[in-house]
Amino acid sequence: MHQTTEQQLFEHALLDLLLPPKPPVVKPFVRTAHRGRTKGRRVSGRIESAEATGNKPGFPAVVIGQLTTRTIAVRWSDSRSGCYGEQIWRMCHARTRTLCAATGLEIQPGDVVYRPTSGRYMVPFNDGQLILASAVEYRLD
Repeated sequence: MHQTTEQQLFEHALLDLLLPPKPPVVKPFVRTAHRGRTKGRRVSGRIESAEATGNKPGFPAVVIGQLTTRTIAVRWSDSRSGCYGEQIWRMCHARTRTLCAATGLEIQPGDVVYRPTSGRYMVPFNDGQLILASAVEYRLD
């Protein structure tokens, strides 16, 4: 399951050449905690594709393995949103257009994706990030 940094850079370089990332069209949806509840708000302005995909040249999300048919373990490391050694992500459908945190590919509403699990009182910093399910299946094969 572990890939070396050189392998990751090579894969991402090939993906960038074959499928260059497009800037997101819609405003990202960000959750903020407020007195134990989560509350949604829109962020003004667009984010650049480099910001949406995390650190360059790598991506902040690395899939460690598949736990069940609907959950995966992800290692998240981003200087702005923190580090999670082994975070559980659950399968769902994308609600908005955004970019995949593992590959940088564009995600359309309705695509099957993975998102970080969040509890009633605990919302992870990377809650708005998504990973394409097709990218996970490709990496696990």
